[in-house]
Amino acid sequence: MIKHLPVNLKVEAVHKIWSGEKITYVASKYGVSRQVVYIWKKKAEEALYQALKEKKKGPRLRSFSEENQKEKFRGKRKFFSLEDKKTHREKKPSANSHSSAHLLSPRTNGKRPEKCPVCGCEKIYKNGTYVKKIQDNGHVRLELVQRYICVWCKSSIH
Repeated sequence: MIKHLPVNLKVEAVHKIWSGEKITYVASKYGVSRQVVYIWKKKAEEALYQALKEKKKGPRLRSFSEENQKEKFRGKRKFFSLEDKKTHREKKPSANSHSSAHLLSPRTNGKRPEKCPVCGCEKIYKNGTYVKKIQDNGHVRLELVQRYICVWCKSSIH
């Protein structure tokens, strides 16, 4: 019959062994075999080793297998090739358009709002970029609009 002891008694038994008492005495005191006490001691030493082992502080980097790294690289390569195609298409004027389409120019002139106009919070994140068509005297002008969002009140800022 296996005797299940609470964890605090097992810790107490291991502590007595480490303090120098004989394993047979500790085993007979707690009513278990010597092999069980040896197992407790071994588990406690392994856990103690893991607890006291020097570790790097900071975020842990995930290790990837070779297949995962190759797949990740393929995905990045595909993403950047699509990005290159998109930028190439945006820069090249279309041959079919009869109106004078200008190159995209940012509407915000590169300025990021310093604080939210609604609540005054200074933490503002980018929330998307879109293209807006503006017609001026028969000419079509494409304009790049950057949107921002306030973290606190969730209001959208253009």
